[in-house]
Amino acid sequence: MSFPLTIGPHQLASPPELAELVGRDADVGGLVVEGQRPSAWLVGLWQEGQLTRDDVLALGAGMLRQPVAGLITEGARLAEALHPSPLGPLVVAAAGAHDPLVLLQVDPALPERSVEDTLLRASVLVGDHSDRAARRSLLRRLRHAGLPDLEGEVLLPHGEVEELRRWWPALQSEGVPEAVEALVAARIAKGDDGGQWLAARHPGARTIGR
Repeated sequence: MSFPLTIGPHQLASPPELAELVGRDADVGGLVVEGQRPSAWLVGLWQEGQLTRDDVLALGAGMLRQPVAGLITEGARLAEALHPSPLGPLVVAAAGAHDPLVLLQVDPALPERSVEDTLLRASVLVGDHSDRAARRSLLRRLRHAGLPDLEGEVLLPHGEVEELRRWWPALQSEGVPEAVEALVAARIAKGDDGGQWLAARHPGARTIGR
């Protein structure tokens, strides 16, 4: 990145000043660019050529590692905006690395969500669900967080028979969201081991989504 760097009314002389500005804006938003939080205006700086993609990725990685609600959640949104990127595995890891007291704090940008909710939602979007260990860890966290729609998005397209056997009955017993029903139909249509397992055990599965 090239300094001095001008962002709105702010002229920054060094990377630490930029990091400090990101930190101050992460909790409230709009301090730097009206109506925007850091995840939005950092992407804007990259698109304008004032920051490189590597610069933004480095900032995002640092944000996800800090035990601060605003920084973590803005880092997660940055990972979504830049997906696919090296931030994906860091988002998934952050959901398990931070203290529960931090994860239970409110997302400053979305008060109806916790930090954990935002991390898990981002993990579903940017995570590598072909990685068995990461997938199983994410499924466990989604189940404990009570996010069945997101649980279905990971389990049904990617879960192995063992995972389906473990998690599907609980998900089904709670009532299957419409979007998840479509994923059931798609997995059955695929005809692999997981699809065959679902077809044999889900009532009416062969007609779901038709």
